Amino acid sequence: MLNQKKVLIISSDQSIKELLKMHLEAEGCLVDVAEKSYVGKALYKDKLHDLIVIDMATTDCDCIELAGCIREVKDTKIVFLTEEDKQHGVYLNIVMDNANNLDIRNIDQLMDIVAEQFNLHKRQVIQKQEKGQYFCGDFKLNIANKMAYIKERELKLSDMAMKLLIYMVLNEGNYISKKELYQKVWNNPVSQNDSTVMAHIRNLRRELRDNDVANPLYIHTKRGVGYMFKCDRN
Repeated sequence: MLNQKKVLIISSDQSIKELLKMHLEAEGCLVDVAEKSYVGKALYKDKLHDLIVIDMATTDCDCIELAGCIREVKDTKIVFLTEEDKQHGVYLNIVMDNANNLDIRNIDQLMDIVAEQFNLHKRQVIQKQEKGQYFCGDFKLNIANKMAYIKERELKLSDMAMKLLIYMVLNEGNYISKKELYQKVWNNPVSQNDSTVMAHIRNLRRELRDNDVANPLYIHTKRGVGYMFKCDRN
């Protein structure tokens, strides 16, 4: 895709990297992640990203010094991130240079900043999210902790099935092709056997007790187009 915005995330926290990467890719961004500052600097010099998110808790660096090194290459927008309270999901405090200090309480507000920075069409998929969680009817998804529930019953999902569910929720209301799912969920640019996706979708439906394909509660299918997560229940 032409004119895709490039984002670099530098963080030693795996959950933060995965969560931000998932949201940013849902917005159509190309995302690189680095656990170490020297890896981040090398990636940046090679790709010259449009936006950099630096986790202030990254263990091997002085984040302000890192930002200065990056600015020596190009005057790139940088977001400094600190996680305030892991115990209650994702609470973010963002300080953006050349802007007022912003007290950001969830990923949705962070994506507002990203959307404004990149002039993106803001998806409304996180509107039911609060404190890193998604609620709709009997369904609840804790995105940060990768746990899902139906009527307080925890869903028994494999790591790949959970990743698939999160990606579909983040793209709620949009049909996603099997090719895109392979690229974004399986990280495979080449489509595999269709039965792989179909098997995971069947497992998700079974765990969600969403077995009536003609009248789905959550996962909708359009032949030749793909799959869509949609929940209209409050």
